[in-house]
Amino acid sequence: MNSPSATKKVEPTKKDNHGPHKESAGGYRELLESFIVALVLAFFFKSFVAEVFVIPTGSMAPTLLGAHKDIRCSECGSQYAAGASLETDQNTGGQTDTIVIGGVCPLCRAQNNLDLRQSADKTVMGDRIVVGKFNYIFSDPQRWDVIVFKYPQDARINYIKRLIGCPNEQILIQHGDIYTRPYIDGTLSDEPYKIARKPANKVETLQQRVFDSEHIPADLVKAGWPNNWQAWPKESSAKWTTKYEEKAWEASVDAEGIPIENVSLLRYFHRFPSPEEWRDIQKGTANLQSVAPYDSTLITDFASYNAMVIAPRDSVYTQNNSISPKYKGGLYPDEALVDSSRYSIGHGGIRSIESEDGNHWVGDLLAEFDVEIKANEQGVLLLELVEKGIRFQCRIKTTDGLASWQLIKNQAPISIWEDVPADQAPEGKTAVRGNGQYRIKIANVDSQLFLWVNGSLVAFNHPTTFDDEKLLTREEQRPFWTPNEPLDAAPVGIGFAQGKLVVKKTKVWRDVYYIAHAMGKHLTDYPMDDDQEQANLIASVVDPDVRRLIEQARRTGATHEQSLLAVLKTVYASPPMWEKTQLFKLRRIKNYTLDKDQFFPLGDNSAASADARSWYTHHVPRELLMGKALVLLWPHSAYMFVPKFGRMGLIR
Repeated sequence: MNSPSATKKVEPTKKDNHGPHKESAGGYRELLESFIVALVLAFFFKSFVAEVFVIPTGSMAPTLLGAHKDIRCSECGSQYAAGASLETDQNTGGQTDTIVIGGVCPLCRAQNNLDLRQSADKTVMGDRIVVGKFNYIFSDPQRWDVIVFKYPQDARINYIKRLIGCPNEQILIQHGDIYTRPYIDGTLSDEPYKIARKPANKVETLQQRVFDSEHIPADLVKAGWPNNWQAWPKESSAKWTTKYEEKAWEASVDAEGIPIENVSLLRYFHRFPSPEEWRDIQKGTANLQSVAPYDSTLITDFASYNAMVIAPRDSVYTQNNSISPKYKGGLYPDEALVDSSRYSIGHGGIRSIESEDGNHWVGDLLAEFDVEIKANEQGVLLLELVEKGIRFQCRIKTTDGLASWQLIKNQAPISIWEDVPADQAPEGKTAVRGNGQYRIKIANVDSQLFLWVNGSLVAFNHPTTFDDEKLLTREEQRPFWTPNEPLDAAPVGIGFAQGKLVVKKTKVWRDVYYIAHAMGKHLTDYPMDDDQEQANLIASVVDPDVRRLIEQARRTGATHEQSLLAVLKTVYASPPMWEKTQLFKLRRIKNYTLDKDQFFPLGDNSAASADARSWYTHHVPRELLMGKALVLLWPHSAYMFVPKFGRMGLIR
C-alpha cells in the first residue's frame, strides 16, 4: 500500500546573481518538510493501519511458515517444508548448536537427506505478512481469525496464532476438536458443550496432505509395494481395474447393470514403509511380500514440518563455520556426518515426541477425485467417508446432479442429524450433468459434511451437521473394524452404479488436530509422565506377546516417549485390537474458562506451538490485541528476491 505523496511541486524560478543561497535554503527546507511528513505518515500507517511482520517459528505451519527448509522428496517428488527455527536462538538471534539436515515426506514417509553444500538446501527465512491494525477497533475478532497480539507474559514479544476461544465462554479440547459453552458473569451455563465448526474456507485452509495419486514413488512400485486403493468387497460383480505404475495411477470400474445396493467401492488403505523398509527399498534389497493389500494403519496427525532430521552443528561445520571436508551431503546421517551417533527426528527435548508417524488418530478427513463418468439414465456416483464406524455416504445422480447424504451404521441407515426431519436427508443440486469429467471433493470435519463439485461448494436444503453422541457412548468414541467391513481401516471410498467410471486422480487430507496439552506435560493427549500412566498405556496393548516386548524394553532403558510410540504403532496398525483396547479412553481432555475481554488462541501446528494451553493465564486480554493477519506478502524461498508465488495471497 502506498501513502499519499507529501512532496510539493515547485515551479522553476528565474535565477539572479543575488539570491542563490536563499533559494537553495528554501529547497532544502521543503525537502526536509516532505521527509518529516513522510515519516509521520509512515509512523501513523504502522501504528494504526498496517504493519509488516516476519514469522520466526513454525507454530502456525503449514498456514504460515517460520524459518524452514524447502524439500522436494527424492522418492515421490512432493514438495514440503521442514521446520528450521531451532537453528536460531529466538531470544538472542544467534546460532544454536542444532542444525536441520533432512526431513520426512508427508506422503510416502521417505527420509530426505539434504546436502548443506547446495544453496537450494539452505535455511529459508520465515514468511513476511501484512497485519491490519484497524480491523479490531470497531469490531471483535471472530473465531478462526489469525490474530497478532502481545505475549501476555512479556508484552515486548509479538505472537501470531489462530483465535479459537472468545470472551464469555468455556473451551473444551477433546479428541482434536474444539467445543464451547457460555460462561457469563462468572456463571457457567448448564447447556451441553457444542462443537465449534470451521466454515468451508477455513476447512480447506487447515487441511493437511495424507495421499496424492500424482506422487507415487517409483521405487515402491518396483519393490512390489501394494496399491493403497483396493476394491471392497473383495469379490464383487463390478470389477475394479487399477493402473499402478511408476508415476502413473488410475482406476476404473464397469458397473453397467449394477444397482446401487451392490456397488463395489474402491477404498483407501492407509499404509507406508517404515524407515527400515525404505532403506532396504533404496538399496534394492527389500522383501515386501509380507505386506498385504488390505493391511492398514490409522491416519494420524503426523506433520512433516515437525519431523525434521536434526544433528549437532559440529557434526557438519568446523569451528570457523565452514563445512567439514568429511561431511557427505545427501546421504543418510550415519553415512554423511562426521559423528553419526547424535542425530534424531524432531525438535528434541523432553516434551517433544516426533517420529515417522503422528501420535493421534484423526477421523476428520477430506478426499478429492478427478472422475470421468459414462452412465445411463440411472447412473449414481457414490462417495464415502468413515469415522467411528459411521459411513457418511454422498450419492450423486448423474442425470440431474441431485446429491444426497446418507448415514449408515451396522449396515442400516441412521438419523443423527441436528436439524433434519427424521424421514428426510440433506439434498442439493450439483454441476454434474450426465457424461463428462468432474472434480469432486467431500469432507467430514467438525461433525459437518461438505461437498464441492468443480471447485464450487454445494448448498443443501438442510444443514449437514450431525451429532454422533446421539448414537455412540463414550467407550465407542474410537475407530471401528470388522472382518466383513474395514470401516475406519479404510476410511475413504468411491463407487458407481449403472455405468462406467474412471478415477484419474485422487487426494486425501486430514483436518488439524488440537492436542489437549496439560501445562508442563508432553505434547500428547495420552498421559505418560509417571509410572502408573506408563503402565496404563502398555496395558492397552491387548496382544500379550507384544505387550511383554514393550514392557521388557521399558525395563531395559526405553524412555517414556519410546514406550508411547511403540504402543501407538502397535494398536493403530492392528484393527482387531480396536474393540478391545483401552487406549482411546485414555485420551486427555482439557477445558479453559474465558471471562469478558479474554481470548484463547492456538497455533495451527498444535504439536509444536507455545500457545494459550501452556500459559499461566491461558488467555490474551483485549488490550494486548494488535490486529488481524491479512496478507501473506512474501513467502521466502531459497533463492534471494524470488518468492514462492503460489503461496502469496490472503491469509485465511
